[in-house]
Amino acid sequence: MTDREYLAANAKVAMTCDLVERLPLLDMLAAQARAEAVGPLLDPTLYREKAQAFHVDMERARILRTAQAALEALRRAQGLGP
Repeated sequence: MTDREYLAANAKVAMTCDLVERLPLLDMLAAQARAEAVGPLLDPTLYREKAQAFHVDMERARILRTAQAALEALRRAQGLGP
């Protein structure tokens, strides 16, 4: 990796981290939990049809929330904001 490639990649990483930190993941996870609780009761057929894709969505949100929390902790440790 050249210096120029490194700088470009580092800029992309910084932008991606900023984006992840701004995602409303806690709200999304709460909405997903509600949907998982009531979905099978409200429309079992639809829930069953969409369950696999929905579980992938939930896992993505959980993974990103873990990263988001780590990024927030890093920012705080560096004195870069709340």
